Amino acid sequence: SFQVLPQIKAKTTNYRRKARLAVRKVMKKGGVLIGFREKYSSFITDMDNCQVLVAEVAVLIEPLKTLLFSLKAADEIPQIEVAVGESDADADADESANKCVALVIRHLKPLSDADKLSLEHFAAEKSLDIYLQAAGVDSVKKLFPKDDIDRLHYYLPEFDLDVSFHPMDFTQINGEINRSIVSRTIEMLDLTEEDTVLDLFCGLGNFTLPMARK
Repeated sequence: SFQVLPQIKAKTTNYRRKARLAVRKVMKKGGVLIGFREKYSSFITDMDNCQVLVAEVAVLIEPLKTLLFSLKAADEIPQIEVAVGESDADADADESANKCVALVIRHLKPLSDADKLSLEHFAAEKSLDIYLQAAGVDSVKKLFPKDDIDRLHYYLPEFDLDVSFHPMDFTQINGEINRSIVSRTIEMLDLTEEDTVLDLFCGLGNFTLPMARK
């Protein structure tokens, strides 16, 4: 026999905190396209907003188009990785005032000092972390702010945990759902100090660390 558990639900809009946005300069359209790739296609869906991305990222799409079109390297930027962290352990995971946004700009050729300065000004204006990616993942370097902090954070307050992550690390895309599935998993495992758990492909420790609390 088995038990059907209640479905874990959260809001269905403005929840996605990790994404890869494609970028393409299209002179026929007089600007830069930013969006997701169409299904089974290399075409980019031209977006000016997105009801799936967290609101703090969705509102950046239009100004990002203008910014990238102004860069000398506009033809050499194929994608932007988006990562969103939380700034406050006490706030809800889906609370809009609780977000820290990082953008990783992939560029195929070195950026000029003028282009870098434009990106820095944009990041300062919008309160963003900006990273540059010249090649593979190992090439990712922080451009702004000028500090040595290359970690974002998300919180699992039920377990008193602050999980730090690099913008290129894998995290669950829905913060509210993640808190719920971790909570349910730990509840169902009903762990004691005598238990041994093998957590395969544990990543950042999203489940491992809460289990260790038990």
